[in-house]
Amino acid sequence: MASNSTNDSFGLANSTAFDWEPFYYADPPYRELQMVWLAACTVLGVCGNMALLITVSCVQELRTPGNALLCALAVADIFQLVTKVPMAVVFLHDGEPLACDGVFFIIDTVYLTMAQFSINIIAPISIDRYWYICSPLKYSDTMTSARIALLIGLSFLLAMVTMVHPLLEGGNNYFHPPYILCKYLGPARKSRQAMINVCILVPMITMVFCYYKIWGELKRRQKRHNKISPVTRKRIGYQISPEFRARMRSATMVLLIVAAYVVSWAPYFAAVIRSNALGDEVSTTTDGPWQRFAVLFSLLSTFSNPIIYAYRNPQLRNGFFRLVRRRML
Repeated sequence: MASNSTNDSFGLANSTAFDWEPFYYADPPYRELQMVWLAACTVLGVCGNMALLITVSCVQELRTPGNALLCALAVADIFQLVTKVPMAVVFLHDGEPLACDGVFFIIDTVYLTMAQFSINIIAPISIDRYWYICSPLKYSDTMTSARIALLIGLSFLLAMVTMVHPLLEGGNNYFHPPYILCKYLGPARKSRQAMINVCILVPMITMVFCYYKIWGELKRRQKRHNKISPVTRKRIGYQISPEFRARMRSATMVLLIVAAYVVSWAPYFAAVIRSNALGDEVSTTTDGPWQRFAVLFSLLSTFSNPIIYAYRNPQLRNGFFRLVRRRML
């Protein structure tokens, strides 16, 4: 592989107490490919999520509690891109570790907070879809604008407390090149990791429970439909209501969003678990390229959501095109 001179050329040998693996995946053409991927994620993610925010804010019928939650997720995705990508580009361009103090440390903290917020918001989104489909008559009274705002606020507050509370101790941060972030080594790291684990587990359990109930409601509707013979259905004109079909499309859309999120972040969580189990010095020397891949692959979640919105939600799609046509006239 490479020698310590390679480490010195990238300024990585002195970034921690141990020598880093030679980061050959930061050499051409790997560096250029990573920068192209970062640029593509930024353009797709920022443009797609901004289109969602503008569409929902400008089209009256789209200003619903469910769409407000999707807008909160879109804001989190935009902040992840505008904080993570500039740091990554600077690091890839200069080939030197970033200083884990001042502006870079603040930007890194914002990125981690918004990434955690995007995980936390999955629970309110799943709960909203559960009430929307399983209890449509109570939905408007249950998921009010005030309660939606409270859920969004609590999700953000929890993310902020999780990521910011180590700042009270100060210091004990070093730049971790594979992840392109400042890693915290202070005493509060265990409590923060415990909070992160809870914030990951609770939304996943909530999502599984809500979609289990939604699936049960779908099966009940389908069973009721199948009990009526085709002749009788034709005679009385019985069919599954268009409203329920629209609700199921909405639930499917949110399920695809969550699935895309889980898939895109799975390599990152696997890399973090392995790093925590083996320690940075061991895991980085063997898994450096995979850790970098996990970070870059996680950005897939920032632009996949608008694609899913456009594919599965005709209201959002049509609302956006109406705005475009109105601007062109």
